[in-house]
Amino acid sequence: MCIDRLMEDQNNHFRTVAFDQFHSQQEVVHSIQNLAKVTPIELDDHHVVLLIYPATHDVSANRVIAHFGSGSFRRLEETEVTTVDGIAVCDSLGGYENIVLGVGDYQSGIEFSVHELCNNRLTDVFQFSGLKKYKARIKQVAPETARDTFLQCEKCFVGFSLESGSFTGNRLVAVMKWIDSHFSECLVLIADSIHNNTIQMERHVSLKKSLSITNALAQSAIDECEAIIGGLNHCRFIVSRASRYIPEPGYASTLTSLYNLYECSANFRDSVNHFSKNFAHRKNVERIRFVELSKKYLLEELAVTSCLIAEGWTTLVYPGELNAFDEIANGLHPGVPELLKQLTSVSLTFRPAGQDSH
Repeated sequence: MCIDRLMEDQNNHFRTVAFDQFHSQQEVVHSIQNLAKVTPIELDDHHVVLLIYPATHDVSANRVIAHFGSGSFRRLEETEVTTVDGIAVCDSLGGYENIVLGVGDYQSGIEFSVHELCNNRLTDVFQFSGLKKYKARIKQVAPETARDTFLQCEKCFVGFSLESGSFTGNRLVAVMKWIDSHFSECLVLIADSIHNNTIQMERHVSLKKSLSITNALAQSAIDECEAIIGGLNHCRFIVSRASRYIPEPGYASTLTSLYNLYECSANFRDSVNHFSKNFAHRKNVERIRFVELSKKYLLEELAVTSCLIAEGWTTLVYPGELNAFDEIANGLHPGVPELLKQLTSVSLTFRPAGQDSH
């Protein structure tokens, strides 16, 4: 990274940080307020400046141009950076004694002293545009025939995927605002028991430890949801946990039926295996070793969904794609339990705030 070369050139000190004590990108961002990004830019006078700003913030082109009195600028690739003429530190980072720069997917990072980094260099305190803001809009509805009618139901449920970028910060705010403007009632389902499978896959920990981690993540998600809900005034939100449904008889019987369907239906088996393969790839785990856990994840998710449908929550809203759910909603797996055939799946996508959304 260009930050490494800068610090080596200046004989500065930094240390690698691992975020093992944190359980998610969401928790890292909330727990380390100065988690930062570094973006090198070249101004129109060919001066190169490093912009250092919070990972949750955005760069405003207008502010960059106005601040540096430049007519234009361009972002540089790391390989283009050889020397740096100045450093601009976001005012939101505060203090500037030490900053943690997130590396990769916030699973590790570099902690460095800004005073050392800025030694003998021109340093500005720069005001960035603040948190990125989004609007949610409909991407697709399954079945497609329900696109013009699903809002008549007036109630929906949203599956809250723990450790997912779609359920953090202003993306989560966008989802909740979209629901608030389209429905009268919404159940927010925190996928705690389901996510326990992911924790076991990724962390190689005991069941007791994974349950403890998942419980902490779920409580953090509940707190964040309730904080957002407090600012909304149209829809009645109910926040619940997936683990609440496990003791119900309908959950166990549906889960058994789904496992049986997996064994006897090639189409359903292919769909589940496709999910398993993609899930393992996305989580960077060995598919062969964890295929059973990823399969268990999906089938448990479907069993909980069946319990929700039995309570009258037939419309699923999710920011992203849930192919297996869409296939079921589209009638491609006629052997699934009857309740699941009532499902309507609404996929949302995000646009930067200010663009058209519906």
